[in-house]
Amino acid sequence: MSALTIESLHAGYRKRPVLKDLSLAPVQPGTVVALLGANAAGKSTLLRTLAGQLRPTSGSLRLGEHELIRLDAHTRRRLIAYLPQSLPAAGALFAWEAVSTACSAAHPGKSARARDQLTEAVFTRLGIAALALRRMGELSGGQRQMLGLAQALVRQTPLLLLDEPTSALDPRWQLEVLNVIREDALAREATILLVVHDLNLAVRFCDRVVVLDGGHVIAEGAPATALTPAVLRQAYGIAGRIEHCSQGKPMVIADHALPHLHGETA
Repeated sequence: MSALTIESLHAGYRKRPVLKDLSLAPVQPGTVVALLGANAAGKSTLLRTLAGQLRPTSGSLRLGEHELIRLDAHTRRRLIAYLPQSLPAAGALFAWEAVSTACSAAHPGKSARARDQLTEAVFTRLGIAALALRRMGELSGGQRQMLGLAQALVRQTPLLLLDEPTSALDPRWQLEVLNVIREDALAREATILLVVHDLNLAVRFCDRVVVLDGGHVIAEGAPATALTPAVLRQAYGIAGRIEHCSQGKPMVIADHALPHLHGETA
């Protein structure tokens, strides 16, 4: 397994640059990284660029020996799984079929039995076996989000990109999902980047945080040290701090929102 490196990245949309000279310290295999920041800070743009959905104007994106910008479609599917914010379609497919199809596309060389075993294992790990024979159109938004995650996990890629994978989930399922994500990173030595808005989930489950503001990295490192009061102020416009709970675990306390600066817009 090899490190993910991002150097001098410029990327965005037509006539609207978003990421500006963005570089990160190398991300080692087995690491879970939370991408943090306010709305429109550049988090989803970074994931989409890594996934190959946006072509950067300049910079380098490497996973070990692979330059991600130049990957052919087959190699990209083998190396990268991407879960966007949008939910899987609410169609007539059974949930099992939706995940099994993703597994077959990612592992064409495996036998049908081996692919079935992989699919079953993902349903079991996520605790959603009861959904396997239900149609996607019958599922709630949260259940479809779980199926989207199952489709990403079953591919077993070395780089996994997750855009708000817990946004439609209640607190119990948020904890279940992030436990599985962390276990997956460790078991496979996968590199996982995820966008999350809940700072305390990031502090609890992620090895590193990268805080973006206006397309720039303003802080990165261990959550308990990177999320300083100054960073929380700049990134989110809040007065906040890191404290420790009765079990000694760090947690973010948001005291209050700060007044908008003159001319600032939401």
